[in-house]
Amino acid sequence: MAHCPTSNLFIGSGVFNLRSFNEKKIKVGLATDTGGGTFFSMLKTMSETYKVSQLSKFSIHAAQLLWLATMGSSASLNLENKIGNIEKNYCADLNIINLSSTKEIEQRKNQSNNIWEAIFPTLIMGDDRAIVSTWVNGNEVKV
Repeated sequence: MAHCPTSNLFIGSGVFNLRSFNEKKIKVGLATDTGGGTFFSMLKTMSETYKVSQLSKFSIHAAQLLWLATMGSSASLNLENKIGNIEKNYCADLNIINLSSTKEIEQRKNQSNNIWEAIFPTLIMGDDRAIVSTWVNGNEVKV
């Protein structure tokens, strides 16, 4: 299952019940969508996923957001042995992220007590300014 919260919101098709899919052990990953979605940014998609989950009274942790965007997406495509993880023999498609991309994000990061609290502000408020570099199949690309 590919979950694109902005598409669901934009076309008014309802709020995806992530908790229900998790409980049923259905593979779910995050996706961007040009048909109904409003942007291609996975950072913004993770932010919208968090907000939509909050509407459903399902609090989602930063670790789960990252998992949905990486391993969850690879699993939903049945490619979990090839992509979605940083391991030997996996395709290395990466965005290197700056956790201090804006003053506001840096301020929240500096008040964190652990790595997940440090990552969370970028997942919720980050945008293209947070992307330091992009790598496709192990090679840096200029975007």
